[in-house]
Amino acid sequence: MGRVVAIVPAYRCADLVGATVEALLGTGRIDRIVVVDDGSPDDTGAVAEAAGAEVVALPVNQGKGGALTAGIEHADEVGTYLFVDADLGETAAGVVDLLGQPGDLTLAIGVPVAAAGRDGFGIVRDLAAAGIEAGTGLRLEAPLSGQRALPAHLARQFRFASRFAVETAMTIDAVSLGATILEVPIVVDHRHHGRSFTGIRHRAAQGLDVVRALLPRIGLRGVLRAGADVVVGRMRR
Repeated sequence: MGRVVAIVPAYRCADLVGATVEALLGTGRIDRIVVVDDGSPDDTGAVAEAAGAEVVALPVNQGKGGALTAGIEHADEVGTYLFVDADLGETAAGVVDLLGQPGDLTLAIGVPVAAAGRDGFGIVRDLAAAGIEAGTGLRLEAPLSGQRALPAHLARQFRFASRFAVETAMTIDAVSLGATILEVPIVVDHRHHGRSFTGIRHRAAQGLDVVRALLPRIGLRGVLRAGADVVVGRMRR
């Protein structure tokens, strides 16, 4: 497995990123923690550095794909990358359960504990799952999970999708590169947007990004089939 570097893309997360870094450090299983401050207007970078992380500060917001790319470029000598969302807080320690999975070409995806209905309606999750299935034949339980472990040589081959489509595109691209996808239950929790107007707006943007990522990978017909799969699946519930 070699050295392990946690890459934590962070935007406007000064209230939680410190606890996330401290929780990761407390596991004793991570060699470096790189927080990529993605043009945050708050003290995200300063809080992360005070907690013990190396900080890469981007001058303007580039989205999650750009942040992950910057983190990999900053720490390019490692054996394993652990991608961790900045808003996990003290539960971030659970992400280390993704380490040590079998195979040197495995993308391990964390399946978090149930959010108890706090994460909205699940439409974008179902669309991402259907799109990934159309592109790979795999049906994932947590297609949008940002908690992932993978060998560095695999991560360096990705051209990360922008914004909210990173995970969907990463999964399809990993399979096309010959990787094995493995979902692993982990005990983590994150900030929830809920079913408020802000939450609905967030998921609408997320859904559009997922569609944009799927189009060049599975084509328009594939996207339409994925959308129909979501509609039919919800009608049967």
